[in-house]
Amino acid sequence: MTKIISVDETVNGIREDLKEWSSKFLSVHGRMPSLVSIIIGDSKEADVYAQSKVRSGRRIGVEVTARNIDPDLGQKKIEDEIRKLSDDSRIDGIILENPVPKELNYISLLSCISPLKDVDCMTPYNQGLISMKSQIVLPATAAAVDQILKENFPEVRDVAIINRSVVVGKPLSMILLNRDCTVTVCHSKTRDLRKKCASAEAVVVAVGHENFLTRDYVTDNSVVIDVGINSTQNGIKGDADFDSLNGFVRAITPVPGGVGKLTSIKIFQNLKLLMDRSA
Repeated sequence: MTKIISVDETVNGIREDLKEWSSKFLSVHGRMPSLVSIIIGDSKEADVYAQSKVRSGRRIGVEVTARNIDPDLGQKKIEDEIRKLSDDSRIDGIILENPVPKELNYISLLSCISPLKDVDCMTPYNQGLISMKSQIVLPATAAAVDQILKENFPEVRDVAIINRSVVVGKPLSMILLNRDCTVTVCHSKTRDLRKKCASAEAVVVAVGHENFLTRDYVTDNSVVIDVGINSTQNGIKGDADFDSLNGFVRAITPVPGGVGKLTSIKIFQNLKLLMDRSA
């Protein structure tokens, strides 16, 4: 029998904690905690991410503002705009939504955000702290995956990750190494990918392809953590072939309602952590 991993209890617990925190902050400071979501250009994807945060913020008691910046301003002026937001004492957290126009230097833009306002832990400074086991916050998606594994399978120590991005694979590998897991980071150039995944206790898949992970990548003792979010004619689907794996693997996260649901609330948990650190 496959365990369908639920994050509902965890998400509800974090949300209630955040509601209590934001209510106390309002009573003391006369305003809600604030988060600015920066969108550069007219990316529909980035706008969807930002509006999702606006809705989530309302439920928690955090004022989330979507701020659009014209890419025609150029790199230097956009950096100046981000620095102004970062220096504004009325703004407690900042997130730079992806994608950004390719002609812009993404790392330079991120570097304009104060590490103490970096709610998605994407600045080079905060990313570097993870490898030194000195992090203030963690990237939301990587933190969500780690929490799911710790809460449901604390005995799992051998993990394969099919992703090497700075959003998921690289920080998650450091997070897992920091708690003594053995990690195999896989990608499009990995040899014997199926064999490497099947030999791990848990497989984290984040490749952006519907039904990528099939039975030949896993065993009946595998834990599958599906980070994928793919829009299809049949709704949102993950990277794992859920229908094939359900009933075969030891456990699997659903899509939607799994990693993504926990990731969304982690952004606001990071905001609280950073604000507590700054107080």
